[in-house]
Amino acid sequence: MLKNKIVVVTGGGSGIGKSIVKLFSENNAIVCVTDKNLESAEKTAEECVNKSLFYKLDVTNKSEIQKVFKTINNTIGNYSILISNAGVSTMNYVEDLSEEEWDFNMDVHAKGTISGLGLNSTIYDLWIGFLEAVSFGFKHHLDILYENNLPINNVFASDGGFRSRLWMQITSNILQKPIKIYKNIEGSSLGASFLAAKSVNLYRDWNEISNLLGESNTVIPQKKLKKHYYNKYKIYLSLYKNLKNIFPAFDEIN
Repeated sequence: MLKNKIVVVTGGGSGIGKSIVKLFSENNAIVCVTDKNLESAEKTAEECVNKSLFYKLDVTNKSEIQKVFKTINNTIGNYSILISNAGVSTMNYVEDLSEEEWDFNMDVHAKGTISGLGLNSTIYDLWIGFLEAVSFGFKHHLDILYENNLPINNVFASDGGFRSRLWMQITSNILQKPIKIYKNIEGSSLGASFLAAKSVNLYRDWNEISNLLGESNTVIPQKKLKKHYYNKYKIYLSLYKNLKNIFPAFDEIN
């Protein structure tokens, strides 16, 4: 399924990103390794078993992003899968962040607006809006995978967010898919650890991770809200398209 598919991984020079690169390479994909540290990207690419390329990429630099993706497109063609793995944290509590630390974190992670507020909106509406927005992002990812003939049939949840039954129900309603929630495991850490163990042959088969999972329960989507969230999702998708040319104006003011 992944043979000769072009996959771009940001932050692929180390850690989880490096494991992701190797996994795609082992499954015959052509991987473009990008990282802020060029030497790390090159080292990861050299360790791939299939064809790979490497690029220096600072995901906070818009012109650099455009340049790298244009180079990839001109060199080997348009990518099929993009793994947006790059991320940073200065590991401070929000109240202790300096303005420089705040800008550094947020430039990598987020740009956006709060839309649809009215005079009758409450703090509850804001909170629900935040939860819905993240879940719309999940749906967008699944839609892109589907468009590239990689449909996702099973959805699992773990770590901090799964503890909110409300958010899991909202996510299930937006995706219109059941979500299996695993209790008492830290999914991100477990996944990273399993990838590391598999890479040194402590596990032979990918399905062996099922032996490490605990109890679970399933959240079922509410069909009556399918149309409601379909209409909201269309608005969500249109926001960036309609607002993207406004963001640079804020930079000019600053």
